[in-house]
Amino acid sequence: MSQRQATIGLIAGIVTPKYENHKRKHTPKDIQEDVKRDLGVDINYMKVWRSKERAIKMLRGGPTEGYIKMSSYLYMLDTVPIVVVDGAHLKGAYKGTFVSASTLDGADRHESIIKAVSRVYPSVPHYACVWHLWQNVCKYYKKSKNTLSDVFYAMAKAYRQEDFDEMMKKVEDMDHRVKDYLMLAGYEKWARVYAPVNREYYKPSTLISTYEIPIGPLPDEEDWNIPDSVLNEVVFPPKYKRPPGRPKKSRHKNMSEKISSSTNCCGQCGQEGQNRRTCSYFPMKR
Repeated sequence: MSQRQATIGLIAGIVTPKYENHKRKHTPKDIQEDVKRDLGVDINYMKVWRSKERAIKMLRGGPTEGYIKMSSYLYMLDTVPIVVVDGAHLKGAYKGTFVSASTLDGADRHESIIKAVSRVYPSVPHYACVWHLWQNVCKYYKKSKNTLSDVFYAMAKAYRQEDFDEMMKKVEDMDHRVKDYLMLAGYEKWARVYAPVNREYYKPSTLISTYEIPIGPLPDEEDWNIPDSVLNEVVFPPKYKRPPGRPKKSRHKNMSEKISSSTNCCGQCGQEGQNRRTCSYFPMKR
């Protein structure tokens, strides 16, 4: 058999049984070795990759089929009585961020919601998200964010008063404006040591009783009972046009994340802004 006969469809049919278990890892390198061993043919990486994609599509369908079934899946997911909010970066053919949510869960950062909750539930304390509070610090005090990151989170997680006071003293020495801002926000809303929480909630017995009710997975797709109104909702994948060039491996950093400021240095003199070939201290002999 020559290499021209080892088509993508043929290779996909050979490796399809190895992808029936979604937990099994069968890399393109493994496919190359299988084809070499079984057929005695050397195939390039691109053909292997496309064969793998076609095999997976033959088993599970493509993105278009997945979007069409999304309405039915969300209907079945809504039957599970649990709050789930999650986000994931999409790395397939359709880029972006997939944000999923099940069951209504009101956000507490809107001023009117804060007032309403305080009236309806007057005995329930209100807290601020530490991460969002840190985002505000980064926004208003940009010069101090790089030096305050570790101290801020250590202060928020401190269990003892002396540890909190020690960290707050460091914050005051670095930038007293940050201390004033955190004090204005209210220590009891973000610092663990000041939180008037019920310690009974964090005992092992409480956690065990919370999760003792089993949460079963969704039933098999053949057993779904979907109303016609949901089945008639057709969702198509977004319009996608692959941009030119090689895809970027690194994502855009958030303003609160540490961005590496390292630069390449010359291997001979150690100075920045030049390399061995352009070194002005020890020029290469030509």
